[in-house]
This record gives sequence, structure tokens and C-alpha cells, in this order.
Amino acid sequence: NHYWSPYFRTEIGTTGATLLWAPINLSLALAAYLVRKVGMKTKYEGSALCASLFIAGTGLALISQSRNASWSILFVVIQNLGRGAFFPVLEIFTQRRVERDYRATYTSLQSFLARSGNLVVLAAVWFYTADLPWNNALIGRVWTTCGLLLMAVSLLHWLRKPQ
Repeated sequence: NHYWSPYFRTEIGTTGATLLWAPINLSLALAAYLVRKVGMKTKYEGSALCASLFIAGTGLALISQSRNASWSILFVVIQNLGRGAFFPVLEIFTQRRVERDYRATYTSLQSFLARSGNLVVLAAVWFYTADLPWNNALIGRVWTTCGLLLMAVSLLHWLRKPQ
């Protein structure tokens, strides 16, 4: 969720955008805490990964759809609940499903793929928006597109995941 600061600065002012760090970080921490505290039954890690991606994508896609800053902030919180749950669920998945001898290699590859994915997304956004004027409408379109893609990928993964 890049560009949230300039987006919200025009919506709720500089002070409001600064204070937005609190709900963002609290929702990330709350989701991670709940995943670790509640735990997860074996066999449901894949579904939980898909759900966390879908929740994050839904929040991201809806942030700019509201004309009310309060709703937009709620969608930021929803997006960050999905993001916050993702990594603890991924850690549980890795601990349960990947043999001990291969975990370091697996997590290194996972990290490489995640960073490569970030690079590809940022490069694609830059490439497709380089000649366009940056404003809230463009930021909203980028977020909506990325959120919808994240939702679609999570649904495809959920439909194709091994049982």
C-alpha cells in the first residue's frame, strides 16, 4: 500500500495522516497477535493464507472507493489485518509443512520471491503510470487494481490448493 501518506494528507490533513500510523500498526500487531494466540488447526494453514491475502486485497481495493475518510481508514485497517495475519500464518505453514532440514532454504527462496514480487509490482506501477499526473484518483486506481489482483490470485490459489 504505497502512497498512503500523500493520499490521506489531502483527505485528512498532515496531522491526520501522521496519526494514521497508529491504526495501521495496531491492526498489523492485533492480527499477528490473534493468529499466534488462537493458533491454527493443522490442515487449515493454506486456507488461512488465502483468506489473509483476500482480506488484504479487499481492504486495498476499497480504500479509495469511499468518499468518506472514516470508511477509507476502516478499509486501511481491514487491509492491514490481512497483512498482519499473513506472515504468522506463513510461519506456521512453514513450520508444519516443510521438513526441518529444508526450512532455511525454503524461507530464503520465499523471501527472494516476495522481494522480487514487490519489485515487479513497483516497476509495473511506475511503467504504466510514469506519464500520468499523480493525484488521489490515480493512487486510488492503482490501489483498486492491485487489490483486485490480490483477491483474484488468492481465490485462484484457494481453488487450486492441494487438499
